[in-house]
Amino acid sequence: MVANVLVAGAGVAGLAAAIELSRCGHMVTVLDKSAQNDLAYPWKDCICREQTERLTGKTLDQAFVHKYENTFYCSPFGGTRLLSDRSQVSFFLFDRRELHRMLLECAEENGVSFCFEAAVTEPIFTANRVIGVRTQGKSWLADLVVDALGVNSPLRRRLPKLFGIERDYGEDDVFYAYRAYFRKRKNVSQPEVPFATYLLHNGEKGLSWVNTEEELVDVLVGRTEPMTPAKLRRALDSLMRSNPIIGDDVIADGFGVIPIRRPLKKFVCDGYAAIGDSAYMTYPFSGSGIDLSMDAAHILGECVKNSAAFGEMISEQCLLNYQNTYLSVYGASLTADDLLKRQMLRTNPRALEHFFRCGLITQAAFEGGSQATTPSQILKSLMYPLSLAHLGLAGAKGNRLKRNAQ
Repeated sequence: MVANVLVAGAGVAGLAAAIELSRCGHMVTVLDKSAQNDLAYPWKDCICREQTERLTGKTLDQAFVHKYENTFYCSPFGGTRLLSDRSQVSFFLFDRRELHRMLLECAEENGVSFCFEAAVTEPIFTANRVIGVRTQGKSWLADLVVDALGVNSPLRRRLPKLFGIERDYGEDDVFYAYRAYFRKRKNVSQPEVPFATYLLHNGEKGLSWVNTEEELVDVLVGRTEPMTPAKLRRALDSLMRSNPIIGDDVIADGFGVIPIRRPLKKFVCDGYAAIGDSAYMTYPFSGSGIDLSMDAAHILGECVKNSAAFGEMISEQCLLNYQNTYLSVYGASLTADDLLKRQMLRTNPRALEHFFRCGLITQAAFEGGSQATTPSQILKSLMYPLSLAHLGLAGAKGNRLKRNAQ
């Protein structure tokens, strides 16, 4: 059976799904609200070489291999810095625009059709099945709709409740991120340790980083609540005071909303499958969301291919195989990371600052190599002091209540 497949969203997850499903012999069309040249964020990210080469069929140049440099982990108000030696860890650092170019080229080679500047607004459904999508002024019918529209997907958010798919996210489920590349200030020496990460930066729920490893300064400010221009400005001013190498000229910047929670318990129904950020798959605390999206697309393609081999239509049962396989591989670890993140975000920033300063949190918590190469591993090493912080705060609150009662 050759199915008519619509992929909503031409990000990494959407393009990867389009490639995998077209290789299964299906007719695939990708819809995206942006122009073709405006698809990717203007920054670099680490990717898995093996997955990218398998998906695109191209060999990546060794020039993209990047070695981690030593990193400072900074207390919320910058009073203490602890060094993490990650010099033994390497990864592929790739420009997102170049990655998109490769994926678009691969998709076209596999017969995928594209319609750009077509904003998907809502799903079309019957009593028990998604049968297509609407863009402004047009209806598109399909045997399968792949939702790759991100955390604020209008498809997922407008599905009927009876389909059983969680439609909206809750508190601390997403990360509002601003990322920018600044020109380096002249006559300022390169920091001895080029990468600094600020936990609960300025006492706010989130983190920031400054990376001076390359020609430009890579700055990220991320929070679990939307940032006003004034809040963003305060965060940038704080980073500039601590890192005078950051110049005034912004070469490229952008905003993104990233899921930082466990994946959806259910992200498929008859005729519909969510992928990537729309299913809350791309959890940055576990490494690269790009890799998780590519792996999810491969799982989806394999499940659809196996279903077609038995002459079955793309039903919820077929798509449940995709969902359950993904959750069996990643569900437990991503749920654990979600709990760790919530523990961190509930921590009083001044208590965390104190534990940095008094030595309860030590350099060992951030050591690299085989011990802690991802933020989730580092968070696990911080669980004991974070738990003490909560106990201390609970005790202080109890003492205040007792005094008030007296």
